[in-house]
Amino acid sequence: MPLKRDLDFVTSGSRAWAENYSETGSLFLRIANLTRDSVDLDLSDLQRVTVPESSEAARTIVRPGDVLFSITAYLGSVAVVPQDLEAAYVSQHVALGRIAGQRLTPRWVAYAALSSVGRTWFDRQSYGGTKVQLSLDDIRALPLPIPPLDEQRSICAFLDRETAKIGTLVVEQERLIELLKEKRQAVISNAVTKGFDPDVPMKPSGLPWLGDVPAEWSVGPIKHLIVSIEQGWSPQCESIPAESDDEWGVLKVGCVNGGSFDPDDNKLLPDDLEPVPELGLARGDLLVSRANTRELVGRAAVVERDYPRRLLCDKLYRLRFDPSMVDSQFVAFYLGTRAARDQIELQATGASASMVNISQPAILELPIALPPVNEQRSILDALRGQLEAIDALMSESTTAIALLRERRTAVISAATTGQIDVRPSAVEAKPARKAYSSGFARQILAAEILIRFHSHPTMGRVKLQKLIHLCEYVGQIEEVHGDYRRQAAGPFDQGLMFGVVKALSGQQWFSERREASRSHYVPLAKAGGHSKYLARWQDRMPAIEKVLQLLGTQTTERCEIVSTLYAAWNDLLIEGRTPSDSEIIREATELWHVSKASIASERWPMALDWMRKHDLIPTGFGAHTRRATTAAKDDA
Repeated sequence: MPLKRDLDFVTSGSRAWAENYSETGSLFLRIANLTRDSVDLDLSDLQRVTVPESSEAARTIVRPGDVLFSITAYLGSVAVVPQDLEAAYVSQHVALGRIAGQRLTPRWVAYAALSSVGRTWFDRQSYGGTKVQLSLDDIRALPLPIPPLDEQRSICAFLDRETAKIGTLVVEQERLIELLKEKRQAVISNAVTKGFDPDVPMKPSGLPWLGDVPAEWSVGPIKHLIVSIEQGWSPQCESIPAESDDEWGVLKVGCVNGGSFDPDDNKLLPDDLEPVPELGLARGDLLVSRANTRELVGRAAVVERDYPRRLLCDKLYRLRFDPSMVDSQFVAFYLGTRAARDQIELQATGASASMVNISQPAILELPIALPPVNEQRSILDALRGQLEAIDALMSESTTAIALLRERRTAVISAATTGQIDVRPSAVEAKPARKAYSSGFARQILAAEILIRFHSHPTMGRVKLQKLIHLCEYVGQIEEVHGDYRRQAAGPFDQGLMFGVVKALSGQQWFSERREASRSHYVPLAKAGGHSKYLARWQDRMPAIEKVLQLLGTQTTERCEIVSTLYAAWNDLLIEGRTPSDSEIIREATELWHVSKASIASERWPMALDWMRKHDLIPTGFGAHTRRATTAAKDDA
C-alpha cells in the first residue's frame, strides 16, 4: 500500500538557506544527518541557520515523529525525528514526511524504507544524469506493508536491538581500519627515516623535525639527488578519459592522491590538439602534486611502467633521478611521512583553502636522509611485505563492514516482510526445538566469534579455541560438547578445531588462511548467515556477549590465561572441592602443562581477581578436562 494514504503531507526544504548559515541559530538538517545504517538522526555533523522571516520556515520545520528521506545524492537514507530535538529545519535535499492517522508508526515507515524492498523502489524511481534524485511523488508512492500497530512496535523494537548490535560491530571494524592506517603510516615513516636495523649506529640529522638517522645515511636537500624537474601543460581537453594506450590523455592532479599512480585519472586530448610527446611518462618518474588542497598538495606517486601517451599536466611536477643512486619509490614514501608533510604544508602558499601551491624551490630544498641505493631497495622490499600484510587486514575489515551492512539490510527486510516473526506471543508459542548437533553448534559459535573479530590482529586458531571454550562453559551450551585436553595454550579440542575450520569453509562463512605459522580468517560469500540460528540460544546470548565483549579484543595470551584458570577452577568444582585461589592457580599452572611456567607468576592472581570482578565464575558445568595424551598442535 502506498505511503501517501497515511501521510498528512510531504515537503522538502528551501533552496536558498545556505546563505543563512551561522554559528548559532536553529539546526539545519541535511543529507549528512541521515544514513542507511540507522533510523535515528546522525547529529555528529551539525549545521545551524538563522531562520529567515518567511512562510518557508513554517513549512520546513520538523516535528517529533516526522520521517526524513534523502532525495538527492545518497538516496534512501532515512531518519525519524526524536521527541527531544530542538527546533530544526530541513534542507532542499531532504524530504519531510508527516504521518497521519493511527495505522503507521514513524519507525516502521523508516525501517520499511531501509529494507531491500524500499531501497529497490528508490533506486528504480531515481532520475537524472550525473545527479540522481527523487521526487516528492516517489516518497508518496513508497510501497508499505501495514501490520497491526502492536506488531509494528514489536518489529521495530527487535530491529532497534539488532541494528544497534550490528552498528557496534561496524564501528569496531572502522576503528580497526583507522588503527591500521596509523600503523601503516608509522611503519613507512620508520622505514624511510630510520631503516629496519634497530642496532645500527645513529647520528643527529641536524633537523629537529627529523631527529636522529642512521650514521651511514647522507642528509641533504632533494635538489642534490635529481637529474631533472619539470611540470607539464593543461590544454582544454575532453571531459572523458583516454582509456587505451593508443589514445593521448593529459593527467589530472588526482592521479597521485592515493599514494600510487592512477593512469586512468586523465582527460582525453582532443584530436585537433597536437600532443607533446616529451611530456609522456616513463618508468621511475616521480610525480608530485603542485597544486591542490593543503592536505593533498605535495602528494607523490611513482610511475611503474612507461606511459608514452599519458602527458604531464601543469599541476604536477615530474622528478627524475639517477637510478644507480636513488630509488624514486624511497623518495615517494618519504614525501608521505608526517615529518615531510609538515614541511610541505608549511611551505604551501595560496589564499584559497581549496587550492594551494607548492613551489619548485620548496620541493628541491626539502631535506631527506638517504641510505645507499642497495640499502634503499632492501628497505623497500621489507617495507612492501609489511604493508601487504597491513593492507590485507584493512581489506578484510572493509569486507567485514560490507557483509555486516548486507546482514543489517537482510534482517530489516526479513522483519518488515514477515519472514521472521518477532512478536512476543509468537516467541512464547513456539514449541521447544531439537538441540543442534555438536558439530553445527560449534560452527555457529565460531562464526559468531569470527564475524566480530576475524580481522582483529590478535585473532588466530588458539584465540578462537579459547573463546569457543569460554562461550561454551560460561553460556552453558550443552550442544557444543567440547572434549578439552590440557594443552600448552590452555583447554584444547583438536577434533573440534579441525571440524570447525572445515565446516566454516563448507558453509561459505569463513576460510582459514595460514601465514607465517598463524591462522587468519577470511569472510566468504555467506558470512553472517549463521545469525539466523542464534535465536535458539536467546537465553545463552547474554553470557556469550559478556565473554566476547570482555575478551574479543584481548591478546591471545590473556585469553589463554583466563580460559585455563576457568577450566582448572571448573575441574576442581566438578571434583566436589571448594578451592582457594592458590589451589586454582596451582591447578592452572603446575598441574596443567609445563609451558605455563613461561607466564609471569603475578599474572595468574591478577587474572583471577579480574574474573571475579566481571563475574566469570565457573559452576562445575560440563566435562572435566583431560590430560593431553598426544602432541596435539594448538597453533596460533
